[in-house]
Amino acid sequence: MRFGLEHLGDTVAGRKIELIIEDNGSDAGMSMDKAKKLVESDKVALIIGPINGGGTIAVAHTPSGCTCRSSTAWGPRLTAQSMIGRLAPAPFQVQCGYGGGIYAADVLHYKTAVALAADFVPGHLYNLGFKQAFEERGGKVIQEAYYPEGTTNMVPFLTALKQADVLVYWGTPGDCFAMFPQYKELNIKMPILQTEDGGVTSSPGMLQHLGKAAIGAVFGTSYLYNANYPATRNS
Repeated sequence: MRFGLEHLGDTVAGRKIELIIEDNGSDAGMSMDKAKKLVESDKVALIIGPINGGGTIAVAHTPSGCTCRSSTAWGPRLTAQSMIGRLAPAPFQVQCGYGGGIYAADVLHYKTAVALAADFVPGHLYNLGFKQAFEERGGKVIQEAYYPEGTTNMVPFLTALKQADVLVYWGTPGDCFAMFPQYKELNIKMPILQTEDGGVTSSPGMLQHLGKAAIGAVFGTSYLYNANYPATRNS
């Protein structure tokens, strides 16, 4: 958002735009407090976020003093009434999935794929994006499988997978710690492609906990141009 506004000279439709950023700490109560502050003290015209499910639900039920509020519609408890006056664009999982489909077809030259994901909105949207790009390029998703979020026993879902060139996986961080080790224990030979990793396989600390179970997986993660990380500064 900051990059986009800088690119536009902080001006949209001839009007200067001030960006105010608050950290909700991925906490529902703090999300509500921050939203109230933005509306009542800062008098904002638009709130974008929060992006996590609990915060989204909390903010959706706070009194709206701004003309529009944009939230990613992850939570099933977001009722039609609570979404009045709010925009709910498709989360970026569609974009990550689409990029993954391009990479799988054009770079890795896979022809078939099976998709495994957590059974809630982001997982379905990720597979939607992947399938569209992959099949536009001549590939075929031969199976889509979904498990309840927070599943610790992945074996029934993994053993039911058909054989393909690649397993495309999307899961929450907690799910990854169940899926990767069990996948390796079952000695499944399909490589894993995880183009939106939830911050697990790109995190040195979490990757250390996954250990050998993550070897061979291909993953991608979000790139933040203004993040103060060595890899960013050297890019």
